[in-house]
Amino acid sequence: MSVRISVLCENHTQDQYLIEPLVRSALVALGKRKALVDVKPIAKDARGVDQLLARMCEHLSRWGSPSTAVLFVADADCKDGSSGHEDRRQRMLNCLA
Repeated sequence: MSVRISVLCENHTQDQYLIEPLVRSALVALGKRKALVDVKPIAKDARGVDQLLARMCEHLSRWGSPSTAVLFVADADCKDGSSGHEDRRQRMLNCLA
């Protein structure tokens, strides 16, 4: 059975170069050397965790069927939980719960 992983990044322009090799390496470690990893933007001009969260259902309905798994990736810009910034990690977890 072939494996197809769709990955949606909150900052596709920069994160795709880091995320694709990481996901590919994880799949190789799991014995899935021929898995297809497809990193997709949230939308043509969209970026940021707010837009990623707002479009999760849309992307699951679009990419969930042809994919073995859909991964949502948010880097939170190293501001997660810092003074004056919201806890983006917790917000993502709350949204998924």
